[in-house]
Amino acid sequence: QAGVSETLRQRVRSAVDQLRVLEEARNVEEVVTHTGGMRGAQDEQKTCSLLVLHPANVSSSPVFHEIIRGIQNAAALYHLQLSLAFNDSDLLTDHFEELYFSNPILRPKGLVVIGARVEEPVVDRASALGIPVVLVGRTSQKRGVSAVGRDEEGAAFEATSYLLELGHRNLAFLGGSPKFQYTFERLSGFRRAIETRGLQ
Repeated sequence: QAGVSETLRQRVRSAVDQLRVLEEARNVEEVVTHTGGMRGAQDEQKTCSLLVLHPANVSSSPVFHEIIRGIQNAAALYHLQLSLAFNDSDLLTDHFEELYFSNPILRPKGLVVIGARVEEPVVDRASALGIPVVLVGRTSQKRGVSAVGRDEEGAAFEATSYLLELGHRNLAFLGGSPKFQYTFERLSGFRRAIETRGLQ
């Protein structure tokens, strides 16, 4: 909104997100209290949860819709309860991690992170707790972390090679934000294609 600073807007978003998580925790605790806190193996399977961290701009691309639809279909197939939260470094505070990772009621059985930021501290925290993690939209070299991504470096190499084969020599790389891993991978493919042909 006009007249509202970015800092204040982020603080309000963070507060709203924290209130939503607290409300979810209360609802879950009420269910557990109502049932006496006793759950059999079948009930435990039904309440198995999956936390999905998605980009705040999820509505900006049909790709995100397809990914989330696939996650929803798999969750329904395996009777998983889905929790969705913004994958926003300003919102993933210590308070957020305290709620989801320290609270045994809210602790997920798995974590899916949609995005491609170079630094994802929440991934390290989840891995340290033994929570399986899958990154979507990027690759990973971290032990115990699975990833579903694209060969960004290879694709950039092919695209640049194609332009060079057409005889173009004045090429520019227009990349994204340096906080995203794919930016570095695409730039690496761009440079490799140029260097492979002995060009500057």
